[in-house]
Amino acid sequence: MIPDKILNVFNRSIKMVCSNIACYCNDPVSDFTRKRKLPAETLIHFIVQMQSKSLNSELCEYFTDLDSLPTASALCQQRDKLDISAFQRIMHLFMNAFDDYKTWKGYHVLACDGSDVNIAYDEKDEDTKRQNGDYKPFSQFHINGLYDCINHVFWDTSIDTATKTRECAALMEMIMKHDYPANSIITADRGYEKYNLIACCIENNQKFLIRTKDINVYSSILSNLNLPDEEFDLNELKKMYHIRWDIETAFKVLKYIVGMTAFHSKKRNFIQQEIYAAILLHCLTNIITERIGRKDKKIWPQ
Repeated sequence: MIPDKILNVFNRSIKMVCSNIACYCNDPVSDFTRKRKLPAETLIHFIVQMQSKSLNSELCEYFTDLDSLPTASALCQQRDKLDISAFQRIMHLFMNAFDDYKTWKGYHVLACDGSDVNIAYDEKDEDTKRQNGDYKPFSQFHINGLYDCINHVFWDTSIDTATKTRECAALMEMIMKHDYPANSIITADRGYEKYNLIACCIENNQKFLIRTKDINVYSSILSNLNLPDEEFDLNELKKMYHIRWDIETAFKVLKYIVGMTAFHSKKRNFIQQEIYAAILLHCLTNIITERIGRKDKKIWPQ
């Protein structure tokens, strides 16, 4: 019965958001106020379960009753009303509904990293436009994620433009927002070796493990310190840094198994809805699989 209980928590999180849908739509006065075939709750469930099929196929499979089958145009009209903050709020409610997460030596090991996602090309959208040399230009979003490597779930994510220059800024925003367990250690690779990020961690009392460049590299923080030219890593730090590599696998699963590469629209806000929905589905499935077969009995949220 564990999957059913978890699904109940998931559905309840969606219901809580939809009960205050005015906070998560573009026009709180009129959006989702009239009775439609696609009320907010149905719409969110539909987006979360979408696969890599055509939009009409998705609609026909989900709405088996012809009388309740909406048109693709009606779906787009409803999606235009829904803000991505609805998915972020559902994620927060759902992830924080459980108190039986596993830890490593009493800590959640959170890995921060980013990944590029190809989207439909739009020459007018300079924020997502990329070009490598003389090749044809293309469009991308950059996903920043804070991933729990022990429990295999994302605690926080943000969607950025195609440039990777805001990775550190995105992590600092996550740290200051602190929408993740208090007993956490954040791990990151060389791309996050920045003085302002380290200062942010210290000021916010956040434990961290950031891999630095070699001591002989001019841009390395270590090059400015009076340290011996030898290996600094301790065995425990090596183990912790090794654990963080699971975030690379998580991004591959999101793209090629969950389907975060097959979007059903060219609209940027629709694509962002599907990205957050894919991350939410990834967390849901892993929360279920991590708890199947556990012998310890926990008190589940009512």
